Amino acid sequence: MSYVKKILAPNEHIVYQAKFPWIYTLNSILILILLGWILIGIYLFFARMIRRWTTEIVVTNHRLIVKTGLISKNIRELNLSTIEEVKLNQTFWGGLLNYGSLDIRGTGEGNIELPAVDNPKALNVAIASARTAEVSGSSKQN
Repeated sequence: MSYVKKILAPNEHIVYQAKFPWIYTLNSILILILLGWILIGIYLFFARMIRRWTTEIVVTNHRLIVKTGLISKNIRELNLSTIEEVKLNQTFWGGLLNYGSLDIRGTGEGNIELPAVDNPKALNVAIASARTAEVSGSSKQN
């Protein structure tokens, strides 16, 4: 069971789960091949792969959760109601290969930067849809 599934509130469910793009793995393999004869290449390959394997990027119906790390964990969360801005950045190659980065800003000190995300447009739409559903859900309760 993933870390995020363990920490969900009773009425909270996952709306979308993002992942690293395949180009991230390809870059790691190229680093290993080009620098593989040096221990640095092997270290960089495994450092990147462990980051990929241990990162969870999840949009629930109440919050955005980004968990990184295997032994020591770094968890960043933003309530959907506090998200003010989502910046999507895609280069030419990112648009062609469907990867990019997101900079998500919340009220106060909340800021989450996601440097490499597969299908960033879908993640952006999932955040917007979940925010809209949360706002309409809270207005129905009032």
